[in-house]
Amino acid sequence: MKTWQKIVGILVFTFMGIVGGVSILQIEEAYLFNDLIGDDNRVLWDICAYIEALVCVSVVSYIIALYLFIKLWGKGGRR
Repeated sequence: MKTWQKIVGILVFTFMGIVGGVSILQIEEAYLFNDLIGDDNRVLWDICAYIEALVCVSVVSYIIALYLFIKLWGKGGRR
């Protein structure tokens, strides 16, 4: 890999991590602190398990993509 590709890759992965984390927090905040949630319909809005699953899937996919990028980095220009 060329130096500019490595720099762009690092910047993209940093940006993806920050945007992914912020978006998950915003989704959680929007659903958990919504004014429509009351005692009578709390069961319909009980999505904590889904948010945890979203976090797990996001983290695992980020780690897999980072691992593949590191493997590509290590391969370098060899063919």
